[in-house]
This record gives sequence, structure tokens and C-alpha cells, in this order.
Amino acid sequence: MKAKVDDTATRAIEFSGESRIADSPISAKSIKRLRREIDQMEDRSRNRAGSVSARFMDVVELLEDLGYIDDWSLTPKGETLSGIFHESDLLVVEVMDKGILNGLSVNDLVAVLSTLIYEPRGGDSGGPTRWPSDIIRQRFKRIEKLSQRLQDAQRERGLRGAANNSRVSD
Repeated sequence: MKAKVDDTATRAIEFSGESRIADSPISAKSIKRLRREIDQMEDRSRNRAGSVSARFMDVVELLEDLGYIDDWSLTPKGETLSGIFHESDLLVVEVMDKGILNGLSVNDLVAVLSTLIYEPRGGDSGGPTRWPSDIIRQRFKRIEKLSQRLQDAQRERGLRGAANNSRVSD
């Protein structure tokens, strides 16, 4: 007679040539539990795959509505977006497309663009916003409204997740 040590139960199991579930390290109860776990994992996998494809289609629909994609091809605006590597890439392209940056001096342009990238550190808001000029404040307000519209469009499609790629800093 051979004996095998079942490490999980730390007991010796005798093999007599025919297997018995009751003496097996995997009991009927364990088999049912494992089957239930496998079924749950398969369900989660199906749901996850479905949610990924649904989310992808929501993104495609948003990009179509905003004019970045037409009939599964990038538009010129979509080509521009594909070359922007920023957490607020959609907002950056929309700001450019709406002409919000047009006609600004170099200094004003830098000031307006800084609202897209500035993040206060350590919870310090920096106090009330001090605008260098009225034109910068006006352009910021236009960006802020545009950002809100983009966030609303994303939220309508359930795309408001961990990353907020349409935010603006004041």
C-alpha cells in the first residue's frame, strides 16, 4: 500500500488502486466550492468583456459626436488628438479647435495654457486666483465652460472613471 501526504490537510491518504472522493484531498464539498468559484470567475470575465466593449463603443460614440471619428476613420481633428499626449488631451484639442488660443500674445498664451497643466501641491489652493489681465480671465472662463461640457458628455455615457481627462485648473 502506498501513502501520499495531503499537504493541505496534513494527513496520509491511502491509495488502494481505486480512488474514493471521501478519502481524496478534494472532497465533494471542495469540488462544489471550486465549481462555484469557477462559475463566478467565468461570469465576471463575461461581464468584464461586455463592459469593456460597451465602454469602447461609448468612447467611439463620444469621439464621433465631437467630430474626431467619421466612419471608423480619424478626421483631421482626430489626427490632431492622436498627437497630443496629455491627461487632458481632449480638452486641449477642443480649446485649439474652438479658437480659444487665437489672437493671444506669447505671454497671454503661456498664461492661458498654464491653466491646463497647473496643479497645486500639498492641498494648497494658492489662495484666490489672480489674473494677470482680463483677457486671460475671459479665455479661462471659456475653457472652464468647454471643460464642463466635455465632462457632461462623458458622464452621460458613463465614462467618468478614475481619470478626468477634461479638467481645468484655476
